[in-house]
This record gives sequence, structure tokens and C-alpha cells, in this order.
Amino acid sequence: MIKNRLAKAATVAVLICTVFTALFLMTGCSSSKETDTDTNVPDDVKTGGNFYYSDLEGGSGEVVIRGIVNPRAIGKTLEIPRAIGSKKVVAIGDDAFNSMDRLTAIALPDTIKTIGKQAFYNCDNLTEIVIPATVTSVGEGAFDSCDRLKTVEYQSGSSIKTIERRTFNECIALESIKLPSSLKTIGEYAFCDNEALTEIDIPNNVETISSYAFCACNNLVEIFIPLGVENMGAHVFQGCKSLTIYTGVGKAPETWDSSWNSSGCKVEWKG
Repeated sequence: MIKNRLAKAATVAVLICTVFTALFLMTGCSSSKETDTDTNVPDDVKTGGNFYYSDLEGGSGEVVIRGIVNPRAIGKTLEIPRAIGSKKVVAIGDDAFNSMDRLTAIALPDTIKTIGKQAFYNCDNLTEIVIPATVTSVGEGAFDSCDRLKTVEYQSGSSIKTIERRTFNECIALESIKLPSSLKTIGEYAFCDNEALTEIDIPNNVETISSYAFCACNNLVEIFIPLGVENMGAHVFQGCKSLTIYTGVGKAPETWDSSWNSSGCKVEWKG
């Protein structure tokens, strides 16, 4: 699949030219994607150290990280704190670190429960991520377009049930990922355009593989579809030129889309 450069450029442009204060209206857009400070701070967002955060509802004493106050003040490894003051950090918000190019690694504490939509979208220099077992959900497109992301590890004991739509879409350098045994659903375009991926193990508990989930994985050479996969979307392996598919069934179930193997990949049916 051809990388969606227009969408990516639009995202960067928004970050460059966010004009929300009178000062920005007078002086124009910043010349850098990562400005020294972010003046776009909603009323419910607070600062703690170098992080923006919001309190969760209900007076739980837990907070969600919304972004960085001064991106230039952080190193290549971003360490998310376990707490800000007396408040436990339990979530990374939507778009929190979108397009932060200077990051090469992220250290997430075992207090984190959720990672929001596009939280690390387009972090071009991010090379690795370890997702703690405490994380129960990772939002749509969380690591979409992370061009240099090579390894993803879900820690042992993970309860993740869904790889959401476009979670690892266009991670063209991704070489290794071990999916959690708890996984039930692989979303649309979840691993599309992962050019460096040569193999991936689908956990036995997976029930649904959605449309285009592995499209344009040009170097994927083999994959096993477990017996329990009841639903298979359209064009799942579109453009996978070197792929052999092994299955736990003797023929395609009626619940699989008729165009699931539209590229005509070789299939080795059980028996």
C-alpha cells in the first residue's frame, strides 16, 4: 500500500500551525513542529513537571497524560511517570505524543491501563515499545506511521483483546511482534504495509481477522490461521506476494468473506 503522505503532512501542519492565542495570531505559526511550549491548553488540563494532564472523573485520584509542556526539554527516551504528585498516572490520552520526532524509545510504567487513539502516531524515530501487562486497551492508530518501529513487546500476562484499526499500520520497519494470548480480534489495516515483517504468530484465541489486516506485507512468508477464527474480512492479505497461508480448517468457513484471499496466496488447508 502506498503511504498516505497527504494525511501525514496534514497532521504535521496542524501541529506546526496551531493558532490558539492572541500572541500566535500576531506572530504567525512556529517554524518548528516541536515548539518550546504548548500554549493550547484547555481549561481542564493541568501541568505537572513537563507533562500536561487531566484528572479522571469521579475523584479517583488518577490522571491521564495529555502531552508535553516543553518537547525540547526531553531526551530521546520518554519516561512516563507513575504519578504526578499524589495522583497515579493510568492513561495516555489521544494524540498525546503525536508526531514527536525526537523520541526513539518510550518507558511506560505498570500503572498505565489505556493508550489513546493516535497517541504515538507518526513518531518517525521510535524504534521499540514495551506495552505493560496492565494495559487493557490501545487506541486506533496508536502507532500508525512509526516508520522506524522495529520491535513491539506485549508483556506476559497481557489481557489485550483487540488490536484496533490501524494500530501498527505503515510501520514499515517492524520486524518482530509477539501478540498476547488473550487476543480475540485483529482490526482493519492493523498491520498493513509492514514491509519488514516476515512472520507473525496468530494466537489460538483469535476469532476475527478484519479486512486488509495484513495487506501489503510484501515480505511475509508464512502465517497460520487458527481453528477458532470464525470471521475473516475482505482482502486480508492483499499484496502479500510471498505468502503461504496455513490453516486449522479443511476449507474456508461460510463466515469468511469470499474475497479474503483476493491476491491468491498459496493456502495449505488442514488435512
